[in-house]
Amino acid sequence: MKTIWKYLITFAVGAVFTVIMLVIFGTFGKTAPAAVFQDLADSFFVSGFVLFGAGMLVFLTNGGAFDALAFGFVKLIDSFRKNVRNTKYQTYYDYANEKKSEQRSFLHIVLVGIGFIAVAVVFYFLYQNALQQLQQATALLW
Repeated sequence: MKTIWKYLITFAVGAVFTVIMLVIFGTFGKTAPAAVFQDLADSFFVSGFVLFGAGMLVFLTNGGAFDALAFGFVKLIDSFRKNVRNTKYQTYYDYANEKKSEQRSFLHIVLVGIGFIAVAVVFYFLYQNALQQLQQATALLW
């Protein structure tokens, strides 16, 4: 049940972000199908890409990609303290080992992001179809 909540919360965050983008684009006032499909494709793609990117960032953090940078920042902050000997991490090895034990899950963020991107691809094809029908209708008028 705990796993389902991760997916539902991540989906809700993506859905809220998508709706905010649709409001910003003014999609709810548009009547042309091509314009609506374009806005839907754009908003779902951006939401999906942000979720996917956040998931990949957590993946890289779990792998230790930013440990050296974070350790350097911790040491920089520690250099301004009065008693430098009372630091939590004496060496980079100690810091990296503790961070390995603090792994966070990321798969739910990546999968929901891929799902949003897949929905965006569907709306993109609907947009292309609506655009093609619009071009055919205007060609008949001329």
